Amino acid sequence: EHQLNLQCHEKKAIEAGTLKLQDCTEKVDDYFHPVCNHKISSPTCHDRRRWELLPPQCCEKVQHRKPCGCMLKMTCWEREEERKNPTKCNYFIDTKRPRCSHVLSIRCYQASILRSLWDIEAGKIRGNSVADTQQGLIVEHGILYGPPETELTALCRSVSLGDEKLAAQASLLKCPECHVNIKYRAKCSHMTKAPCSTAFKWASGSLASPKCEENITAKSPVCGQDVLAPCHMV
Repeated sequence: EHQLNLQCHEKKAIEAGTLKLQDCTEKVDDYFHPVCNHKISSPTCHDRRRWELLPPQCCEKVQHRKPCGCMLKMTCWEREEERKNPTKCNYFIDTKRPRCSHVLSIRCYQASILRSLWDIEAGKIRGNSVADTQQGLIVEHGILYGPPETELTALCRSVSLGDEKLAAQASLLKCPECHVNIKYRAKCSHMTKAPCSTAFKWASGSLASPKCEENITAKSPVCGQDVLAPCHMV
């Protein structure tokens, strides 16, 4: 019950109802939010009385760990909303492409979708990821690999997956083809380097691989002597 000094005519007008009493701006004791217990220091009398009837949104900055593991900074009230209704995580992360293991910069929620699509589609055809050998990543002729990221989104839109929610999410996923150079082991076992997406097409036979120009020693059909010749000619 704070005292307020008024002019006589103001007091009479307030009592008559023709003038509204101004909000009390007297500083009062700290207010502790009933949900999170964060402190608002020295609020005005008017604010504290109002908050006791209807607590405000707490704007204290806090850290929140989303289900995916990402830590985000947000206001306290936003964190409470996130706990009730988690939203997709737009945090930028670096993840590995499921087929070739090359690094892909993408949003966190997109990485989760990509992994789910790979598990579904690669599992159907029992497709492989590239093996990481002592010689590094090698794509090999004749091995069945899973689909590229650019195909995963199209495959997931089909109702045959039985997951319409995932299909809807897939429509938001845009992944470029991987063009990082990778080693390719041809049918003859010789190796060359090629853009990643191209090497997988050679391995599957969907794209004709170039002739192997590796020089090897072979018997000449003419004289029987050892000669050097390109692999594809032997």
